[in-house]
Amino acid sequence: MSQRPPSPTPDFLATARAYAIAVLGPPGRCLSGSKTSYRLPVITRKVYFNANLCIEGGNIWQGDLDLMLPHDQRRLQEVANHFGTPVYVVPESLGRFMYEDKPRLDRATAVIQPQRQI
Repeated sequence: MSQRPPSPTPDFLATARAYAIAVLGPPGRCLSGSKTSYRLPVITRKVYFNANLCIEGGNIWQGDLDLMLPHDQRRLQEVANHFGTPVYVVPESLGRFMYEDKPRLDRATAVIQPQRQI
C-alpha cells in the first residue's frame, strides 16, 4: 500500500510561492483585456483565465496562463522541476476562496510533472 507524502510545511509553501512569483511574475497576470478576443485568433489555445497554480498542500500562484505559449510551458516546467513535485493548473473556483489551503487537485485542467535533469 503506497503512502501519501506528507503535506508541505508553511515554510515550504511560502518558498514555493516566492519562487513561482520569481518565475511567472506577480499574481494576477492578465493575458488580455478581453478573453474572447484573446481566444478567437487561435481557437485551439490551451488558455486558462484566473488559473491557480497549485502543489500538494496549497495554492502558490494565480493568473492567466496559455499552455500553448512556449514561455508559459517552460516556466511551469521550471517550477515543477525546481521543487521535484507536480504542479497543478486548477480553475479559480476550485483553487481559491474556500479551497485555497486545500485545492481540488483531482479537478486540475493540467498537471505538469517534474522532469529529471540529465
